[in-house]
Amino acid sequence: YNFSDIVPISSVKNDNVVGLCAFYDNNQDLKNGYITLIGVKEEYRNCHIGQKLLIACEEMMRQSGMQSVKLEVDNDNEVATHFYTRKGYVKSEEASDISHYMIKQL
Repeated sequence: YNFSDIVPISSVKNDNVVGLCAFYDNNQDLKNGYITLIGVKEEYRNCHIGQKLLIACEEMMRQSGMQSVKLEVDNDNEVATHFYTRKGYVKSEEASDISHYMIKQL
């Protein structure tokens, strides 16, 4: 992948970016999108911004023909693992010694 393949989505409040999601949706062979980043400024967490970014990201992937989406989570990040599990993601294989993949069918 190169950086021109990454699709960014942002959430803006009062002209400030408070959340960002970046993903790839260019794997037309496997029809698998990949989320590289979802982040929300600490003072805006628990306002459903991450959820809205994730939904927008998944919808854009669906529209581009992706059938599943994959992301990587650190093993010790229980908050993220719980968030993605509630959104329909399931743990799949290990990504590294300190992280695992989660995947969702679209």
